Amino acid sequence: MKFELSNSQIKELVGWLKQKINNNEYTIIRREKNNRFLTKYRLDNSLVKEKVLLKISENNFISEEFDYETLKYGTEKVAKFIVECKLIDFHGEESIVNVYVKIKENIDCLATISIHESEK
Repeated sequence: MKFELSNSQIKELVGWLKQKINNNEYTIIRREKNNRFLTKYRLDNSLVKEKVLLKISENNFISEEFDYETLKYGTEKVAKFIVECKLIDFHGEESIVNVYVKIKENIDCLATISIHESEK
């Protein structure tokens, strides 16, 4: 289920996210898809923050949806963004990459982030 957000709600969401990112109050989920992306572009947490996360803006917002994967923990929402980034792969080649970023506010009020190349 998708939620309709106004421009001001999207702006508020991005503001919250930027605050969490600036304060290093986020976690990148270590799953295979994310790990492959991080390895391919030689990204550690500080480079992810600099090259991708701090570039998120209202214009990158795709949707906010109910997170069915966490039904047992209550109703949570995830926000999805696609961010165009200039990244260098492990061969040293620079390219423009559309990066899919999914953000979830967990119980500790931290942003939990899924990050990989966009499939769209």
